[in-house]
Amino acid sequence: MLVADGWIEYPYAQTLFAAWQAGAAYRAPTIEARGSDRQWHVLREAFGYPAGMPRRISVPLGRLPLGATELRVHTTQEIYWDRIAIAYAAECPLMRKQTAPLAVAQLTRTGFAHHEVASQRRPSYDYNRRSPFWDVRYPRGFYTAEGAATDLLAQPDGAVAIVGPGEELHLEFLDSLKPLPAGWTRHFVLEARGWCKDMDLYTRDGDTVEPIPGDRNAAAEQLQRHYTTRYQSGR
Repeated sequence: MLVADGWIEYPYAQTLFAAWQAGAAYRAPTIEARGSDRQWHVLREAFGYPAGMPRRISVPLGRLPLGATELRVHTTQEIYWDRIAIAYAAECPLMRKQTAPLAVAQLTRTGFAHHEVASQRRPSYDYNRRSPFWDVRYPRGFYTAEGAATDLLAQPDGAVAIVGPGEELHLEFLDSLKPLPAGWTRHFVLEARGWCKDMDLYTRDGDTVEPIPGDRNAAAEQLQRHYTTRYQSGR
């Protein structure tokens, strides 16, 4: 598989609209390999990109063409690749997975972490330096009430916590993990499911919270109505 570290100058709806106006293609990265026939063969087309903060992604390459010795990644997006490498999968029969159940989810207003941009537009945020207010707007609609929101996040049932600008979800998990055997190492992975919506000029329904994506059963709909009671609009 291909392993890459990088970050993207994130494309908003206005970027896509401008590309459309200019007749320019806007393509996510594609991986190709050159075989012994000296032709480039597509391995993974438009596989995605390292969205958000600088991060590492992995992409399965699949079967390489005969005699392949070269790979290339091409895109029309503004992406800064810091490191690209080939990794080989290995069996790990002793690996064990443990799940720490969610204990507390709390929605609070915390302000905005101090933002700086390094070379090649690399973003960084200092959570210890926060501004309590920023010149932003709330999309019009109902948000999750401040305070406890544990039930909303306990199950992947479509009931979601709706968080506005300058707000956060504080999470705590039960300390129910078994002690590690000697010589073992533990890695923590946060599994999250959700969506992000902006107020870009060309974003559909960008001025409102709704429509909320996803499907919910009757119990999840009831949860959603119970917690979604805080109306916000404008600044």
